Amino acid sequence: MNRKQIKEIKIFLEKLNKILGSSVPYDYDLDYSTDEIYVKFPQDDDELNTYHVEEIRTYFDEIDSICIIDDNKVISNTITQRVIEMNRSFYYYIYLGLFENNLENGIKLRIRDSPLLIGIAAVQMKQFDKYNTPCSRHTAVEIIYPSKEMRLSDDDEDKMLTSYFFEIANKFKVSIKYSSFHLKDENDENVENDFLNILKLEDYNFGMDLFIKANNSLSEDLKYLFYYKIFEYFAPIYTKIEAYDLLKKKLDNVNSQNHNSNYLNSFFDLARKYDKSLRDKELIKSLLNNTFDLIDLYHYIPETIRTKKIKTTTISYKTNKESIDRICDILGDILYSTRNQIVHAKSNYNYNGLECHENDLQELNNFMHHASYSLVKWYNRLPDYQK
Repeated sequence: MNRKQIKEIKIFLEKLNKILGSSVPYDYDLDYSTDEIYVKFPQDDDELNTYHVEEIRTYFDEIDSICIIDDNKVISNTITQRVIEMNRSFYYYIYLGLFENNLENGIKLRIRDSPLLIGIAAVQMKQFDKYNTPCSRHTAVEIIYPSKEMRLSDDDEDKMLTSYFFEIANKFKVSIKYSSFHLKDENDENVENDFLNILKLEDYNFGMDLFIKANNSLSEDLKYLFYYKIFEYFAPIYTKIEAYDLLKKKLDNVNSQNHNSNYLNSFFDLARKYDKSLRDKELIKSLLNNTFDLIDLYHYIPETIRTKKIKTTTISYKTNKESIDRICDILGDILYSTRNQIVHAKSNYNYNGLECHENDLQELNNFMHHASYSLVKWYNRLPDYQK
């Protein structure tokens, strides 16, 4: 740091001290070699609230515009912080910056510990004690906008964060949910170094919510049911698109000028085919290899299912269409039977031999994870008139 930067940081820390209600002056030495700044929060460990010099400069012009929205969200002119909980410990990932992402529009997203704005809000609202520190105990998702004018509306910001959490759930298989910086009521009961590199987030759709819930589920059976719900959510959309395409081909046929009984009856045949495709057992089969590349994902299916139930260990782009159709038909029955096995009481369920064994369910969920992620992205690629 040069002399000007040291002076700027000292002024900022003095201002921050007043906001935090501290009468004790900042007593850490700042010199040209300083690369980390300790921030003194009441009843908190200074060393846990450490910020790099360049990072602390981000907040220079922000603390004067802090606005506490509620017990979860604090904003300033160009920054939003929201308290979150993660279903696994990812402090190492946070330390390495693996959750940080710079979008093509200049917006920066990241998960951070010791969120400064949240810490200030907790102090101002007196939501801390000697057992619950105001800053270092919290984790937050942080949005840094390039300018105040680029700040999104609350609704668009929520959708952007859901899309961001969706990508994290896919990459790291971790679920995130919003939390509070307020103290809990006394009556309450209560890694690979792969960076998240996304220039443009997927547009929000309901499948993302289900995907995030799947990754938040503690048990493999609940996880499977949420993945299956994603299939059920998108299957009628694909089925309708397929039916429309068949109907358009029929109307484009040159024989349409001759409205004989065979031609008219063919419309009833199409309607019956469409009705059949909407049955529970047939519904998700239409998605397989049509909305995602089954050849790419086939190896994620448990080997016992591939060898003993489907009786095809591997497939490739050389595999003929008849074989792929047979595999999709059997796989659809397996997924449907596994779903029924989970939702029905064992005493009332008649096994058909296609169900996934509980020892293989975690591996099957890995396939469902990748397929569901592809489904969400497939839907977003559709033109609006097909959604």
